[in-house]
Amino acid sequence: MAASLERGEGRIAGEGVVVGLCIGAEKGRSKTPVDRLRIEPGGVVEDCHFGDEREVAILGEEILEEVRAAVERGEVRMTEGVRIGTGVFAENVLTRGIDWRRVARGARVRFEGGVLLSVLRRGKEICGGCSIERRLGFCVGDRELIFLRVLEGGVLRVGERLSVSEPERDAG
Repeated sequence: MAASLERGEGRIAGEGVVVGLCIGAEKGRSKTPVDRLRIEPGGVVEDCHFGDEREVAILGEEILEEVRAAVERGEVRMTEGVRIGTGVFAENVLTRGIDWRRVARGARVRFEGGVLLSVLRRGKEICGGCSIERRLGFCVGDRELIFLRVLEGGVLRVGERLSVSEPERDAG
């Protein structure tokens, strides 16, 4: 799936809703759910990743549902006592209604409050033994987290609608 994001295949336009927002003080840890986030060029204000390449991390709630089902079927083993919920995989924004697996690099993500983001890539390059996987027993960061760059900042709130538009094509 990461390869299709890199090549820009599977362009879609879609709409969804923000169902969770999270902020983290420490890298490699689950994030804490909050009602709103301040987004500026550089990322999520007061988040541990502010200022690095991974400005904003998005995950679809549908992925959490897939993980829960896989755990119930015994296909995935998680550390006992771990709750699969908002922030557990260190995402800043949890959405519903967007199939992030089909969103191409360069796609624009506009939130109704005015925040505008651009998709950089899918997956953490260092996942597969990352600190979240070591702590939880499983991580989706290498294939399901979507990392975005801030184009226009503002405040994000739970319940906000968002739309995804196809990446702009070069005229040449």
